[in-house]
Amino acid sequence: MAPRKSKISKREAGSSVADDEPPQPPTKDIYRNGDLILVVGEDFGPAHRFRVSRDTMCMASPVWSAMLSRDGQFCEAARKEVTFADDDPDALLLILQIAHLQFQEAYEVMELEELLEVAILCDKYDTVAMVRPFIPRWVEPFLRRGYDELSGDEEYLTIAWTFGYHNEFEGFAKYLVEHIRTNDRGHCVNEKGRIIGWKMPPDIIENLLAIREASVLRFIESFYVFYNQVYDGDNCQIYSSRADATVHRDCCYALHLGRLIQGYKSIGQASPRRTAEEVAAASADIHASISEIYEAIGRIEVRNLIEDQRLTPDLAPRSHAVCNFSSEMHSDMVDRLDDFRAMDPVLESHRAHMKTQWAKGNVEPEYMMSPISPRWD
Repeated sequence: MAPRKSKISKREAGSSVADDEPPQPPTKDIYRNGDLILVVGEDFGPAHRFRVSRDTMCMASPVWSAMLSRDGQFCEAARKEVTFADDDPDALLLILQIAHLQFQEAYEVMELEELLEVAILCDKYDTVAMVRPFIPRWVEPFLRRGYDELSGDEEYLTIAWTFGYHNEFEGFAKYLVEHIRTNDRGHCVNEKGRIIGWKMPPDIIENLLAIREASVLRFIESFYVFYNQVYDGDNCQIYSSRADATVHRDCCYALHLGRLIQGYKSIGQASPRRTAEEVAAASADIHASISEIYEAIGRIEVRNLIEDQRLTPDLAPRSHAVCNFSSEMHSDMVDRLDDFRAMDPVLESHRAHMKTQWAKGNVEPEYMMSPISPRWD
């Protein structure tokens, strides 16, 4: 999918500007007879200037109406030039074009990064209702992707949150909480190690991290129940007065302890943890995702020790299957995983916001009940 090209023209070469004056960016006429100039994007580079209709902007957005109405209380009400320094110029241009009934660019397919900037401004200026007719076309390419394909584009949550796509938000949030990691400073990072947090819906990262932290602790607590049992030499259930009993108990001990250490090594270094504080400290040192943790220690399988007959050739070999805790440990880990998946990464504030956003521009909010539309109970 080719990205949209910027529709903001650059200053033509050869323009005469005094050497001691900064070049004045050209003004793009969104409305040729407009009575207001917007200076946009100074925080990101050279400013862009758009000529617009003040009245049109006031009708398009309640935020702009409060800011720009001639009888308003803000200083912008009396100005002929208003600065929007921290807004993305291309995203604002598209929204302004729609407000001025110029729809050609609105039908073009956007990359996720472009749609994200549009969504941010739609939320900031409350223009979701105005752009509603175009939203299905904008989001449709991303609705067709699997959540694993969206990994690395975590800001997709912001798009779903802004435009009211509750099912998408909830589904992707549940995927993320299982796959996010942390770095050495405790920041939330994705599977590629990129810090997640900027341009995300409020409180979502904090909630994802809280769920992850609580769940990691529960997995590690479960692991150390079995680890300490083996470490203390309490795992082997075969008791015998045979001459080879000690050797086989040692082998059973080494087999189980070694398998636990081997499973844990991909997420940390296993060692005896006796107190709750020690186990909590061990879990805090783990930066892997819940998915990785479960794969490492939730599926540990220990082979049954079969005693070596060479030491007692006159006796039948015995199996130490009774010592094998794999099934018990796996069952406990599955319970921890079920508890984790029952935890809700979506806050009620998110649901309330998305329900409000979905209703904007929808005369009948229940009308579009396709798989790509949210369903409200």
